[in-house]
Amino acid sequence: MILHAIANLRASAGGPPRSVAALVDNLSRSGRRVGLFSRRIAEPEVPVATAVERFYGSSAGGPWAALGLDAGYRARRDVAAAIAVSGATLVHSHGIWTPACHAVAAASNDAGVPLVISARGMLDPVARDSKATKKRIAWLAYQRQDLIRATAIHATSAAELQSIRASGLRQPVVVLPNGVTPPSALPPRPAAPSGTRTALFLSRIHPIKGLPLLLEAWNRVRPAGWHLEIVGNDDGGHRAEVAKLIAELRLGDMVRLGDAVAEGDKWRHYAAADLSILPTRSESFGLAIAEAMLADLPVITTHGAPWEILQTHRAGWWVPVGVEPLAAALAEATSMPADALTAMGRRAGELIRREFDWRTIASRLWEAYDWLLNSGPRPAFVDVA
Repeated sequence: MILHAIANLRASAGGPPRSVAALVDNLSRSGRRVGLFSRRIAEPEVPVATAVERFYGSSAGGPWAALGLDAGYRARRDVAAAIAVSGATLVHSHGIWTPACHAVAAASNDAGVPLVISARGMLDPVARDSKATKKRIAWLAYQRQDLIRATAIHATSAAELQSIRASGLRQPVVVLPNGVTPPSALPPRPAAPSGTRTALFLSRIHPIKGLPLLLEAWNRVRPAGWHLEIVGNDDGGHRAEVAKLIAELRLGDMVRLGDAVAEGDKWRHYAAADLSILPTRSESFGLAIAEAMLADLPVITTHGAPWEILQTHRAGWWVPVGVEPLAAALAEATSMPADALTAMGRRAGELIRREFDWRTIASRLWEAYDWLLNSGPRPAFVDVA
């Protein structure tokens, strides 16, 4: 049994719950036992395949969010029980910094079970600067030791591998991207008002996603015949700050600030767009980029995300973080003929379907697990310091 652990599967939490659910689903298709541990929540969850064995932590008192000693004890106890009941031979934990993730690491160590930690970009300097004081405390209290004790760490890109090594960690690093799940069918493209074209931001509305940079760049370019649609759930009250900046820049006639959309509805937004933009400051993978590519959209993103292949395969733009580079990419993209932009989007779709299939990634991860459990050769995608 390989037991995966994530704090919760909130559908509104963005990419991590969706990617973990897809990963365990595809791992389970090998016929080997795969489990998933998470806290019970009242909110809608990302669905998980029935072949995946489920284990739940107590929801009483909010043990995954609270910092109290009693809450930490309950979380550790719940993880330990799941390890014992499942007979797990390896635990794969998704995320760091939180007491929830520490509980998984501590329980795995108590049980003497190998632990793989997916850092999910959280060791990147930009990510570490967010809530920096709390993270410095966590680093000293438990996080550094949890990472040092881990049997291996999972990175989704070469850039994340560099952040892990820069943090002083020397154990093996499994370098595998997240996969993507294509929709069964894209909605038909709606008829746009005469000549109007759409650039789409579809992600969490959070400071790390770079929306102020995008709005400043959009204000400089103000592309004729284009509007910008911003869609996503508000994270930490950032939506109000974005709305205020739209008003200050007098972009109300060119920018629409929408609300979060259900999982199935997002494809309607992709189908209606001509261009996707994620001006992120830091991203370990960037599921919103991959999904836009699945919808055959060209993408503008930044060096904060590990998507240089957009540039090398002429499927989009990969630019430094900042207003000037974004404005230059916007000016080029929005001045391109529609057929040229469409051709770029087709290349993006072909690339993502070829290189980021979940079945291939799950198969490779099984190779890594087998090596870590001393029953297989070291895969080429495992970095040994």
